[in-house]
Amino acid sequence: MTHLRRAENPTSTFSATKLLTFARTNSIPAVITNAVRMLDSTDGPVADILDAARKHALISERSTERSNSEGYLKSAAEMHYLADEIASAAGERSGSQLIKTTLEWAERASLSTRTDIGLGSIHLPEPEVFGSTTGAELAAQLRQRCEAGLSAKYTGSISVQAAERLDDELSTIRTLGFESYFLTVADITDMARDKGIRVAARGSGAGSLICHLLGISGVDPIQHGLLMERFCSPLRNELPDIDIDVESDRRLEIYDDVFAEYGLRCATVSMVETYKSRHAIRDVGAALGISPMEVDALAKAIPRMRARNIASAFEKIPELKKFNINAPLIKAAIHFAGKLDGLPRNLAMHPCAIALSDIKLRDLAPVQMSASGYPMLQFNKDDVEAIGLVKFDFLGLTTLTILAAAERWIKSLHADRRDWNIGEIPLDDEKAFDVLKRANTVAVFQLESRGMQGMLREAKPDRFEDIIALVALY
Repeated sequence: MTHLRRAENPTSTFSATKLLTFARTNSIPAVITNAVRMLDSTDGPVADILDAARKHALISERSTERSNSEGYLKSAAEMHYLADEIASAAGERSGSQLIKTTLEWAERASLSTRTDIGLGSIHLPEPEVFGSTTGAELAAQLRQRCEAGLSAKYTGSISVQAAERLDDELSTIRTLGFESYFLTVADITDMARDKGIRVAARGSGAGSLICHLLGISGVDPIQHGLLMERFCSPLRNELPDIDIDVESDRRLEIYDDVFAEYGLRCATVSMVETYKSRHAIRDVGAALGISPMEVDALAKAIPRMRARNIASAFEKIPELKKFNINAPLIKAAIHFAGKLDGLPRNLAMHPCAIALSDIKLRDLAPVQMSASGYPMLQFNKDDVEAIGLVKFDFLGLTTLTILAAAERWIKSLHADRRDWNIGEIPLDDEKAFDVLKRANTVAVFQLESRGMQGMLREAKPDRFEDIIALVALY
């Protein structure tokens, strides 16, 4: 590799020649590479600003990591030219052998999107995690747990209908090989309830009888006429998605339990924070040495927008006319802030997502420690799903925290209700519907907006199904 720097520098032609000579002397394959920092050679100043921002320093020789603009993505012709220059300095006629070896090793290093990266495959915790040794044993375990739930929840003629539907759903799950997925979700919700944490599944997962029988969802899909196919079907070549609502103040307790149980098979998901207008101006201004007060005033005055639109904002928004954008440093700051548009600024832990896999998780995706101390994938939620990892969203819900607090309060006031559970309140409780008809629903999830309160006063619902219909209409 050479960036055409002075001889004493590691990225000089002189250093590259010494490495090539050493490789030839010791019969070691030599390849030519280029340390790419930017797409185009004109982006050198942008790389300098990013270096300074990362180090929280002014742009200077100490903060920047380049001395010229050679670290850009070169064309094949340019790389052939450099190969000839290095080879010639090492006493070879041309760089053809260097190029040939580079191509050979590039082909050897090529990855299979399926076997190496995992695209097109689904990675679930192994049967051994659940005490089974084969997929067939895992399927038998899932059936056994579901049938136990079936006998507990259904009696009489409806139990026959439920048993037939269970057979259909289990057949679908067996075809897809998703037994591990459902047992994992059930395991996590059971762990939460064992610690007294309120959890509830949301979304299309409520249409699955299996989810209801395993205790994942409290909604009876047969009673409410819900279908599983929207949630999980052989026609959809993707994992089902179950979002789990949890008490907002106890969400990290569930994280701790999941990591203790699944270890190297799990990691939090990340999200990439990209440069927008205000962050771009702040980082560029600090790197250029503009006074903190001036940078702060500038950043607060700029609307939240794409960084590339900052320059046009100063032309169109009257409130920004007071800034002297022709001052050299301000003008430079606006120009380079626009260049940062969409570039990554920070990698942060997703607020609610954990990915689970088999034991090969770290072979499929890079992992680092998050600021919160949890292992974190360097992939975002879309990348995680693309490589077939199971993604669980644990959504902190204040409503569940309020319900848990109310339950504790009631138990503390009534000695005869020490074992009482707020879930024992029936879905046709008259007093509850009197409250709903009066639209006294502040802090009631999905029913607290003014529009919904108006619909409740007009409709005066007296059945649980009426509430579902109103939410769907709203």
